Amino acid sequence: MALGIRRGTLLAIVMLAISGSSKPGFSQEKTDAQAPFVAEIAFQYAAVNRSGAAKVLDQALSLTEGMQNDCYKAAPLMRVANGYILAGQSEKGQQLLTRAFQIAHAQTIANCALSATSPEESLLNRAVDYAEAGYYDFALQITQRGDNWFTPIAMVRIAKSYKDDQKPDRAKQIIDKALTVAQRNPDLRSRRQTLMAIAFALQSTGQSEFLSSATKQVLDSIRTNPKTQSEDTAWNVTQTLQITDLLIVNGQKPQAIALLNQVLPEIRALRSTQFPAEKVYLLSQAAIQYAAVGQASQAKAILATAQSTAQALKPSPFLNNAFAQVAIGYVKNGQLQTARELANRIKTRVDREQVFQAIAMHYVESGDVDQAVKLARSLSTAKNLILTEIVRYYLANKQYDQALKIAQREDVQGVLPDVALAYAEAGKPEQALRVAKSVKPLSNNPAYLDWLMPAFARSFAQQGQFEQALQVAQATQNKQYKSQALTAIAAQYIAKDRVANRSKATEILDQALKVALSIK
Repeated sequence: MALGIRRGTLLAIVMLAISGSSKPGFSQEKTDAQAPFVAEIAFQYAAVNRSGAAKVLDQALSLTEGMQNDCYKAAPLMRVANGYILAGQSEKGQQLLTRAFQIAHAQTIANCALSATSPEESLLNRAVDYAEAGYYDFALQITQRGDNWFTPIAMVRIAKSYKDDQKPDRAKQIIDKALTVAQRNPDLRSRRQTLMAIAFALQSTGQSEFLSSATKQVLDSIRTNPKTQSEDTAWNVTQTLQITDLLIVNGQKPQAIALLNQVLPEIRALRSTQFPAEKVYLLSQAAIQYAAVGQASQAKAILATAQSTAQALKPSPFLNNAFAQVAIGYVKNGQLQTARELANRIKTRVDREQVFQAIAMHYVESGDVDQAVKLARSLSTAKNLILTEIVRYYLANKQYDQALKIAQREDVQGVLPDVALAYAEAGKPEQALRVAKSVKPLSNNPAYLDWLMPAFARSFAQQGQFEQALQVAQATQNKQYKSQALTAIAAQYIAKDRVANRSKATEILDQALKVALSIK
C-alpha cells in the first residue's frame, strides 16, 4: 500500500475529513457531534502507532455506529475502517468499508443532504484527501467502489497528486480511466456534462496538458449529436463556447478563433427557444471571447447585434439581465463609456450593479485600483460587494498585503477573516493571527472566529513552529475547532517523522481525544 505521508497535505485531510460537521451552528445529538472528530483522531492514532490504536478505533466505531443521522455516518465510518486497515485489521476494515459505501449509496438515493454534498460525493472528496496525503491505495479503492457522476472528477483530482509526485504516466492512466468512466453514462446530456466537468477540473488543477483529451470527446459528441430543436443547438453552442474559453485561458488562441468562427453563424441563426434572451447571452459570450483573443472590432460588431436583439425582445423578467450581459460584454471589450450608458438604462438595480461591478474589476485588472475603489464608493448599495470582490481578486493573485490594505482602509465588511485565512494557507501564520486579532469580535459570540484556528495551527505547524501552533489550539474556545487544531498539529508531527515524533504526536492526540469526547 502506498502510504507515503506528505507534510502539508496530511493536515488538509485532517481538517477536510471532519469539515462537514464542524461549521458554525452545528448541533446534533452528542454522539453525532463527537463521532466525526473521534474517527479522525483514531485514524491518526493508527498512523502513528499501529499496534496501539485498537482501543481508540473501537471507541470511534462505537460512536459512529451510534450516530442517529445516517446521512453523515458514511464518511466517519470509512475513516474508522481505514484506521483498522492501517492497524493491521484488514478484514474488519474492509467489512466496514463495504458498510460505509452501502450507507452512502442509500442516503444519496434518499437525497438526505438535499442541495448539499451527497454522502457519495463526500466519500469521493475524502478519496482526493487521501491521495493528497499519499494514501493512494485508499483513494483509488474509493473511486473503484463508487458509482457516482462525481467519480471521474475525483479521479482527475487524484491524478493531480500523482503528477505532483512526479508520476505523470500514472496521472495520465487515471485521467484516461476517468474519461472512460464518463463515457459509460448512457444519457447524452449527463455524459457530456461530466466530460465538460472533467475538462474544467483538468484546468483548475493545473493539468492542462491532458485537456485536449476531454475537449475532443465533447466536440466529437457535439458534431455527432443531431440538432433537432433550437434548444439542442443552444446547448451545443454553450458547450462549444465553454471549450473556447478553456482554449483561451491556455493560450491556444488560433484554435479558439477557429471554433468561434465555426459557432458564430449558428448563434446568429438561432431561433427562439424557451428562453427568449438566450441568443443575447450567447452573442455576448462570443463577443467577450473575441475580445479576449484580440479581435476587438469583431467583438464590437457582435455586441451591437446582441444589443439590437435584446431591444427587439418582448418585456420579460429576463430582459434587464440580457441588457446587463451585453453591457458586460462592452466592458470586456474596453468600451466602458458604452457600457455605462447601457447600464444607466437598465431598470433593475441588481442587474445594473452587475455592470458596474464588471467595470470596477476591469479597472483593477488594468492596474487602476484607485478608480475601481472610487466607483465602488459611488454605489451605496453595491459598495461593499464590489470592494469585497476587489479584495478577493488580490487574494486569488496572492497579493495578500494589497488585499489587506484595501480591506482595512475601506472598512470592507466581512472580508478580513478571508484575508486572515489566505495568509495562513500561504504559510504566513503570524500575519494571519494579526489580521484575525484586528477583527472586531461579536459581543454575543467572542469565539466566532474560532473556525479559523485549525488553519492557523496548521500553518504554524507546517513552518515547524509547534509551540505557537499549540498556543493557538489551546486558546481556541470552541471544542470542535480545538479538537481539529490539536489533531492537525499531531498530523504534522507524524508527517515530519512518524517514528521519532511518535511520543509527541500521541500526547497531542490524547489531548484532542479528551476535547472531542467533551463535545456536547
